[in-house]
Amino acid sequence: MTTAIFIPTLRVNRIEKIIANVKQNTPEDYKIYFIVEADVYDKLKHFDEILLNKRSPTYSGAINSAYEQTTEPYFYTGADDLEFQRGWLTKTLEKMSDKISVVGTNDLMNKHVLAGEKATHYLVKREYIEKYGGTIDNSFPVLYEYKHNYCDWEFIETAQKRGVFSPCLEAIVKHNHWTRGRSDFDEVYRKSESTKNDDKITYESRRHLWK
Repeated sequence: MTTAIFIPTLRVNRIEKIIANVKQNTPEDYKIYFIVEADVYDKLKHFDEILLNKRSPTYSGAINSAYEQTTEPYFYTGADDLEFQRGWLTKTLEKMSDKISVVGTNDLMNKHVLAGEKATHYLVKREYIEKYGGTIDNSFPVLYEYKHNYCDWEFIETAQKRGVFSPCLEAIVKHNHWTRGRSDFDEVYRKSESTKNDDKITYESRRHLWK
């Protein structure tokens, strides 16, 4: 059974390194997809792993676009600043069941993730999205299209409300984020930080739908 690994990316120089990291640490059957914007798609479409983001030019838009262009029974919402560790997929798949459809991995960073309360990156059963949708009001297929931040919080809290979420802290996919000194604070991070307040307002305005 194949798992799709979605990697929205604006840092296209990282693609080959990510491919190598996933290959080294994922013996299971998988297919990796890098979702990129139109301005770089023509330069990269020779890679089998490249998908064009056909929705909003955001992280959540890229995830939604990848979902719509693929068919694998499971998909993982990744990013281009992750480091996959051996056993990550085996352990997350083991958590899946008739009841559990969303399994969060351990990013070794966020305090809510480390407490097993939330997830910033997670494995999703496609059947769950097909049946219920990722948002409580079916406004988008998987993630509500925030400018960047809070899309994962809404998705996970919705899954928790439905009783289909489980954390998997033994499945490690390290988040090499600038706030922990693991990456430089570049233009991509600067853009996501600039929308944090707007995204928080949107999140707070929607939270009553599932709380």
